[in-house]
Amino acid sequence: MKTMAEGEPLVEVEGLNAYYGDFLALEDISVNVPEKNITAVMGPSGCGKSTFIKCLNRMLETIEGARVEGEVRIGGENIYAPEIDVLDVRKKVGMVFQEPNPLPMSIRDNVLYGPKIHGYDGGLEETLEGSLKAAGLWSEVNDRLDTSAFQLSGGQQQRLCIARALAVEPRVILMDEPTSSLDPTSSKKIENLMTDLKDMYGITVIVVTHDVHQARRISDYTVFLYMGELLEYGPAERVFEDPEQERTRKYVEGEL
Repeated sequence: MKTMAEGEPLVEVEGLNAYYGDFLALEDISVNVPEKNITAVMGPSGCGKSTFIKCLNRMLETIEGARVEGEVRIGGENIYAPEIDVLDVRKKVGMVFQEPNPLPMSIRDNVLYGPKIHGYDGGLEETLEGSLKAAGLWSEVNDRLDTSAFQLSGGQQQRLCIARALAVEPRVILMDEPTSSLDPTSSKKIENLMTDLKDMYGITVIVVTHDVHQARRISDYTVFLYMGELLEYGPAERVFEDPEQERTRKYVEGEL
């Protein structure tokens, strides 16, 4: 099933199949994700949510035996075309994982790791401050930037990972269940941050969540995957209030 989103698409997925060896994890996924919105990807455990977003910045191919068929276009450019530089893809499409994964270095060096890798040679202090402010962390850490990132709380570490992704000015941020290991207060900060990234910075956010209530709270558009297939996609209000598929209705009402 293919459902087209309203508005200008930034991420266009067409005929996507993803394999782990001979196992078909995603089958014939086609969907357009509009820019400057939050799109939540939801579905039962094992339905292919994490696999899907890893296809959007070519992270899946780092897994031995995994492969992708089909096209993923970011801003009209097929990221799987032979001439495409994978590092450029991952600069354009940042990734935040389920567990905070700060690098074993200072807060400062965590944020500036990406800009230095990509050869940025000026304005690093502005990048540092701007990224931490965008991640809602500057006021909490500006007086200890040279201390270890591991001294931060779990929620702060996750926001630091978001700041690290923002430092290379991505167009898209992928988040794979970014609040699942956090307490409610820290989770709320991450949810608010996703909205700020969209509204204040014009970043397209695609977030995997196992929490139907969270998807309802934060998303403008919602993807529902089931057993590796796209069952439903569209404006979040319609998906939650008037789903086209019976399985979607059962899932959002907690029956599936």
